[in-house]
Amino acid sequence: MDNENLTQLISALRAETGDAAITPESLGSILQKMLDTVHESAGGGINIVCDTKNEVLYVRGGAALAAMGFIPCIFRYTIKANHLTNYKTKKRYRGPKRRGWHLFYNTEFARINTDDSVSFSQRDHDDRLTHIYYTSPHELIKVNTVYSEAETLKFIFVGFGKRTLDAMGGKRLRFGIGFIRPVKKYEISSEN
Repeated sequence: MDNENLTQLISALRAETGDAAITPESLGSILQKMLDTVHESAGGGINIVCDTKNEVLYVRGGAALAAMGFIPCIFRYTIKANHLTNYKTKKRYRGPKRRGWHLFYNTEFARINTDDSVSFSQRDHDDRLTHIYYTSPHELIKVNTVYSEAETLKFIFVGFGKRTLDAMGGKRLRFGIGFIRPVKKYEISSEN
């Protein structure tokens, strides 16, 4: 359905309300048709909305996407530069910087629970994923605090991928969540 059908439904709603003969059943029917039209014109997509409650991240619509087979991915906004090699001179150098959203760890870092909450995988001392999932935000970023001898806060360090940032200066870390379709694995068979 397109916007023309939506306009016709709105006109039908106006005609029924103008006569004051609208019943709850007919209103519900027209509103449902309008919602179906909007959903179909949006390509059948599900809107995801992030929200936090008691230090737990919730993604409304996330469980529905997970049930359809989509995989949640955490992204962070970073600046990256590839390491390149000039083979004639055998020298390594950094390529041009690219700003943008890059995948944080891998596609197994986050999971969506049935209540739309997001769980993050724990990491071991070598920063490898353990695949033990918790909803704590401390699994998303690692925060280390350093106190002086007088028990005053001296430093706050935040692990941000391969880098450790000093958070005392008020750094802003930007994260995003997206959903991807799983990649189909094809097997190639050879016949002798």
